[in-house]
Amino acid sequence: MVVSSRDTVATPAAATRAFRTDCRLTDALMGGTEAMRQAGEDLLPREPKESLQAYRLRVSRSYLFNGFRRTVESLAGKAFRKPVALGQDVPRELETWSWNFDLTGRDVSEFGRALLQDTLSSGLSFILVDHPPAVPGSTLADQRQRGDRPYATHVRAVDALGIRSTRVGGVEMVTRARIAETVPDLSSPWSDDGVIHQVRVLEPGRWAVYRQTSRKDWVLHEQGTTSLPYVPLFPVYGRRTGFCDGRSPLSDLAWLNLAHWQSYSDYRNILRTASVGFMFGAGIDKDSLGGQFDIGPNRMLVVADPQAKLGYVEHSGAALGSLREHLDSLKEEMAVLGAEMLVRQEARQRTATEVSLNSSESDSQLAAVVDGLSGSLTAAAQAMADFAGLGDCGTWTVSTDFADIPTSQSDLTTLLQLRATGELSRETLYAELQRRGLLSEAFDAAIEGDRLAAEPPRQTTKPVVTTE
Repeated sequence: MVVSSRDTVATPAAATRAFRTDCRLTDALMGGTEAMRQAGEDLLPREPKESLQAYRLRVSRSYLFNGFRRTVESLAGKAFRKPVALGQDVPRELETWSWNFDLTGRDVSEFGRALLQDTLSSGLSFILVDHPPAVPGSTLADQRQRGDRPYATHVRAVDALGIRSTRVGGVEMVTRARIAETVPDLSSPWSDDGVIHQVRVLEPGRWAVYRQTSRKDWVLHEQGTTSLPYVPLFPVYGRRTGFCDGRSPLSDLAWLNLAHWQSYSDYRNILRTASVGFMFGAGIDKDSLGGQFDIGPNRMLVVADPQAKLGYVEHSGAALGSLREHLDSLKEEMAVLGAEMLVRQEARQRTATEVSLNSSESDSQLAAVVDGLSGSLTAAAQAMADFAGLGDCGTWTVSTDFADIPTSQSDLTTLLQLRATGELSRETLYAELQRRGLLSEAFDAAIEGDRLAAEPPRQTTKPVVTTE
């Protein structure tokens, strides 16, 4: 079965093309200095009349202050400071699978953190639940005996070539998805560098894989069926702009980071120019010196004209201070847009109320994304349960309690007094201490209660000392 080369299975939809265009900047920022350099004139324009050689030298001296990536990683770290919580209603098999959620050794929290980073950066990600192809005539018991089981895969939105959907029972559902993939090419006995490009097509209850031939035609490579009446592909939104469409909630920060990249390149270029003077001479006859002369230590220049001059012209560097202030201002603006203090503010103390308000605003924006991620992880877990015939997947929760709670001595005193007067239970005291980071996440109140019960009774009165 050959698909027409004019309209192939690998042709990206208009929405995908637009999304890829929007991701060029954020992907380059996430790639760091090297990726920004490779982007060349797309992100660092060449000046009029600047030679290509001079431009390449300027690019090689440009370095990225990566406020964007630091913010993405920091926010994702806050969200997954606590592991994904699995309820008591989660089936035992699913709980075991959560320890190796994607069959690459990552547990569900590690998987979720990487997913959140991509979502914050690009604005959209997907979780695909897959299962090894079923052997004809095999049962669920046969699959379990072979060790076959469903697993999650992170699909970047730039690889989602096209998605079709329809409304079923008032809910928008994916009816077809085309996903670009690469798999290792093992045809060579020694080389491990080859890859095969393929497109996976998913529809309710079935799937197909297409590969490109040497003639650039896309042909059906393999196909099969699934036990699911739906497509197990679940979107995670950064800033939702439509069904299976989104943009980065940190896009403004990305543009500011680009401005800093360009301005810092200018700064380093001007700094180099200002740091190196150039020589000038007047009244010096090169012909009388044999057409050339040497300049440097242990050299003497002798001229006949007593009015001759030789010296250096140096840049005053007056613009460097203003440009440095501009760079610092961009960092401060990035800190505000990133909802996290990336650089320490100088000569200014923030009030506790200001800290609390800024933290709450940042956390509320992040919490909306994390809530959506939590729902998509739950949907993926349910698809895994459906594949394995396990019934309900139970409760899967990503915590949104990631605000840094400042702890003062008065807070501790108040908590201890409430406990001492019986107005606060021991379990609540432990919970509040955990929230403030004074007890580790591994702390278990029930275990601690057993340990306290096993200790000998504490002596609350002074012992009576008798002397004979």
